Amino acid sequence: MTSIQQKLSEALKRQGVKPPKAAKEAPVQGQIVTISLADVQGQAIQWFWPNRIPAGMLSLLVGNPGAGKSFLTMYLCSRISTGASWPDAENRIEPGSVLLFSDEESLEYAVKPRLDAHQADCARIFAVPHIKKPDGSPDSFSIDAHLQLLRDHLERMADCRLIIFDPITAYLGAVNANNNAEVRGALVGLQGLAQEKKVTILGINHFSKKVELDAIHRILGSTGFVAAARAVWAVIQERYEEGCQGEPGRLLVPVKSNYSIAPTALKFQIVDGQVVFEEGQHQVNIDAILQNAKNAKRNPNLEGATTFLSQKLEGKVFEYAKEIIDEAKEMGISKNILYKAKNKLGVFDWKDGFGSPVKWSLEGKPDGQPPWGTAIEAQ
Repeated sequence: MTSIQQKLSEALKRQGVKPPKAAKEAPVQGQIVTISLADVQGQAIQWFWPNRIPAGMLSLLVGNPGAGKSFLTMYLCSRISTGASWPDAENRIEPGSVLLFSDEESLEYAVKPRLDAHQADCARIFAVPHIKKPDGSPDSFSIDAHLQLLRDHLERMADCRLIIFDPITAYLGAVNANNNAEVRGALVGLQGLAQEKKVTILGINHFSKKVELDAIHRILGSTGFVAAARAVWAVIQERYEEGCQGEPGRLLVPVKSNYSIAPTALKFQIVDGQVVFEEGQHQVNIDAILQNAKNAKRNPNLEGATTFLSQKLEGKVFEYAKEIIDEAKEMGISKNILYKAKNKLGVFDWKDGFGSPVKWSLEGKPDGQPPWGTAIEAQ
C-alpha cells in the first residue's frame, strides 16, 4: 500500500468508514518484449509522389462529394501506368499496374472515359468488381475477411504499384466504420500488406457534415482512418463567385503527413474530363479554407446558377447530371435552383439505356436522336 493509500485509509477510519479492500491484480502470463534501437537499420522514405504520398504505405484522399477526388484518382492511375511525370516532380516509380476497387463509379460511363481522357495505359489498370468463392459464386471484397486473397493476388501481380479503394468505407465488411478499435485493427493489416508487397494503397473517403470541426476531424468515420494513414490529402473546391470566368478551381491540400517536409497545396482544374494542374505551389491552411467556406455567403440565385451551368456545359458534348448536381451543391446552388437554370437554358437530358446515368447537354444527343427530357424535375 502506498503512503497516499495509507493516509486515505486512516482518514476513512477516523470518520467511521470502513476502507475498501485493495483489489488484487490478476496474474498475467507472458513478458514484455523489447527491441534495441541499436539493432534497427534506418531506411529512407521511398516516395510514390515526391513529398506528398509515400510509397508502400496507406494514405487517404478525402473531400466532399463532387470535389474531384475520383478524377484525381484517374490522374494517379495514368501517371503510374505510363510513368508520366508529376506536375511538381519527376516520377521515380517504374510504370506498373493498378488495382481499382470502385464501389461508386460506373466503369463504362465514368472510369474508362476518365482514364482515356488522362491517356492512361488501361492494359495495366484492373477493376475488381467482386471476388469468386470456392463454389464459383461472387461475393463482395472486404478488407477484414479477404486480405489474404489480396495478398495471394499480389503474388501473381508483381508489377502492382497502386491499390485504390473508392470509397474505403465500402470495403470494411463487418467492421464498424465508427468504431476506432475495429477500424484500426482492419487498417493495420492493410498497412502491413502495403509494406510487405511494396505497393501504395490509397483510400478515398468523404468529409462529414460537421462543418464546425477541423479538417482532420471531419473525415467520415472514426479517427482510426487518420491514425492508420501515413498521409492524408484533401480536395477542396473553391466557391463559385458571381461574375467569375470559368469554373472555380480545386485545391489539393495537405491534412496530415508523417514524412513530408513543409508540404504545399496544388491548384488544378478539370478540363474536358482531365485534371490539369496550374503552375506554382501554395502555402494554405485547410482549416481556414473550410472555415471561410462555412462563413461565406452562399449564392443560391437563379442568375448565378444559370451562369454556372452554362459554363459547365458550353462546348461539351455532354456532362453527367449527377456530377453537375454534386458540384453545384458544393458551391451552394440548390438542386431546385439548378433545375430552374436548366429549364431556362433549355438543357437537353437523356439516358443511353435502362440503368445508365443521365446526361445533360446544350446541343442535344450526339447521334441526333430526339432527347427525352427537358422534363425531368428535381426530386
